[in-house]
Parts: sequence; structure tokens; C-alpha cells
Amino acid sequence: MEDLQDAIIKNLKPIVFSLKNKKGKHKYFQESLVYFFRELGFNTWYEYKLSCLWRPRRKVDPEELYKLRTGRIDVYTQYKNNFEIAIEFDPGRHVKMKSLEKLYQCNAKLCIAIIFDEKEITESIKKENIKNNVRRFKQIFHELKNYFEEKNDLQKIHLLGSKQMWLGIINYHILDKIKNLNSPD
Repeated sequence: MEDLQDAIIKNLKPIVFSLKNKKGKHKYFQESLVYFFRELGFNTWYEYKLSCLWRPRRKVDPEELYKLRTGRIDVYTQYKNNFEIAIEFDPGRHVKMKSLEKLYQCNAKLCIAIIFDEKEITESIKKENIKNNVRRFKQIFHELKNYFEEKNDLQKIHLLGSKQMWLGIINYHILDKIKNLNSPD
């Protein structure tokens, strides 16, 4: 499966980076990826529905933890019932926390969060933005891991540990694997 995953990532890059100059990026993104995966023989879904735990982020009550809610993953694909990929696309400079919560809790082992920000930025802001997004991946990983450990949910803990998480930033031309999720910042 490692060879398949490498081939997919390699072939996804031109599709992802072609989004830079497209209007209606979200819809174009979904249509391009669905076409790509279906041509490869994958079963593929737009707005794939799943139930997952989300933590309110804006007006956080320290007592309020996760609540079960229904969410949708932008593109979800499956190959021969055993290799699944989930992809989320968010506008802006940061991956949305709820997008990461969905990716971490779906059954896919390969999960990709892609962001696009229209603003031009300096090289120092670019580096800081990448660090901030990696921190978000790690933060959600640790929050969910702690929650599942408290609940003694070994299946969910194993699922978290088995993920390969990737970050794509279109206007930086980056599609990289997030490494060392278990390590602190």
C-alpha cells in the first residue's frame, strides 16, 4: 500500500496546485479529485457524511468537551474496500479545527487537509503559518487521544495512531506529511 500511497500523493500535487487560479475553488477541487480517483478505480464520494466528536471552539466553556455531531468530509475515497483517503479543503490561512477532528475520526488512514489563502505574504509569515498549522494537527491529535484514553476507547486510540496526515497549502506549493504527531511542539 505504501507504493500506492506514494503514487497518489505524487499525482495529487498537480491537481492541488492547479487550484491557485480557479474561481469556485471548492467545487472545482471536489470535482477534480472525484474524477481523478474514479479514473483510478476508487469508489469516491462528495461530502461524505460521518458522525464524529467536535469540540466547540469559539465560546469555550471549560466544562464542555466533545459532542457527537454529523459532519461531512469534502472528498472520501476507497480502493478495494481496504485503502481509504479523506480530503478536506478549507479557505484561509489555517486548517479548521473541525476539519482536523473529522479527518482524525474517519476510517481513512491517509488524510489530507488542504488550505488556500488569497493574500500575498512574506517568507517569515509563510514559515510561521506552516508552524501554526502543524501545531493545529498536533493539538487536535493530543486532545482526541487524551479524550479517548479517558474513555478507555482502545479502538479509537489505535485509529488515531495509524493515520498518515498531510498538509497542503496551495499558494505555497506545499503538500507535506505531518511528522511526529506524538511529540510536543
